[in-house]
Amino acid sequence: MVDEFSDFARLPKINRQPADLHEIIRQVAAMFGGIFAEVQIDLALDETVPQPLLLDKEQVKRVFINLFDNAIEAMDKKGRLSVRSTYDPVLRQVRVEVSDSGPGIPDDDREKLFLPHFSTKKKGAGLGLSIVNQIIKEHDGTVSVQNIPAGGAQFTIELPA
Repeated sequence: MVDEFSDFARLPKINRQPADLHEIIRQVAAMFGGIFAEVQIDLALDETVPQPLLLDKEQVKRVFINLFDNAIEAMDKKGRLSVRSTYDPVLRQVRVEVSDSGPGIPDDDREKLFLPHFSTKKKGAGLGLSIVNQIIKEHDGTVSVQNIPAGGAQFTIELPA
């Protein structure tokens, strides 16, 4: 827990370099797909998303690792995790939706998810989604969460292209 807090307190300054967002997502999906046999990972990556984007590759990878890890835990290590990207050329904005087939997030918890030290897990320091939020903010983006009517949760990341 102390290590996680230290990581949060000393997040490295972002270093934006040209990076392929879809490649980052594919790498994380391959990593998790190789570990969790009962989790189906579906990728629907929009070919019109401009590549490369100016991103800190390692920090954006950390975002997706955290979101995948949380989704898989919420689904009790079995179910469907979907990642969908889209591009809005008018707004020049990339949107990435990470959805799971878990139970969703209770209304009372949704408002607190991005606060440091808030956790619904038995173990963990409650810093993962705070870190996600901070990294996305430092990329001039936003992250939000909502429940899916059919079941599950969806995290939406919007980044400038």
